[in-house]
Amino acid sequence: MPGECSLVNLTASSSITWIIDLVLQQQQGTATQQQHTYELNLKTKYYTAAVKLKHLAYSDTEPDQISDQFDETEALLIYCDGTKECLSRADRVWGWAKEHNPAICLFIIDSTKDRVDKEDGGEVTRTEIMSWCLANNFELVECDEVDDSDPDGVADIVGKDRILEALKSHTWSTMELIEPSQQKQEKTNQNLEESLDSFDALFAELASIKAKADSLPADERKAYAEKIALSFYAAMGASDEED
Repeated sequence: MPGECSLVNLTASSSITWIIDLVLQQQQGTATQQQHTYELNLKTKYYTAAVKLKHLAYSDTEPDQISDQFDETEALLIYCDGTKECLSRADRVWGWAKEHNPAICLFIIDSTKDRVDKEDGGEVTRTEIMSWCLANNFELVECDEVDDSDPDGVADIVGKDRILEALKSHTWSTMELIEPSQQKQEKTNQNLEESLDSFDALFAELASIKAKADSLPADERKAYAEKIALSFYAAMGASDEED
């Protein structure tokens, strides 16, 4: 049975199709009318894992429908806006899901505010959201966040990209390790594809290459020919240092 990732939309109207597309990475899925279920193969350089992505609306988590919604959940992604109502919904959903102890818990929001209109009373601040996340062991993912760390250091993966990164960091129950020989073969195949793409691009430019060579003086033409030959040589997967 595939590992399960539950994605719950707690907003009233926002579309989360982009999250589904991000997780699926162009893989195909199947869907039912009320509850969308997608089968995907999560893959890293070290393992592959069969994962079932369940997309739930808040109405799908009501007490009369909740029964076994989170029984097999290993990763819980909740999508909220910055409203008190949405935070209250997160409280209720987590109350039903926490007994199943999902290993990955992400609180996803487009953006947060440091200050809100107190008179309106409908919004919450980033501090309030962060307090909720810390109290319930959720990681806050702000989709508009950018990495402002030292460019010479190791870059942190933040914003939307953090969602898939978090899923790939989990040890899924369906995980199958990739053997070193398989990793080497996949790397070889990748290098071959890149070489073929480079070779095809150069081959497509042969006419313009010849025209340019014909327009050069004899002494420059020889140097240009050597440069083109090395380009073809490199595209075929050879090193410049080889004889």
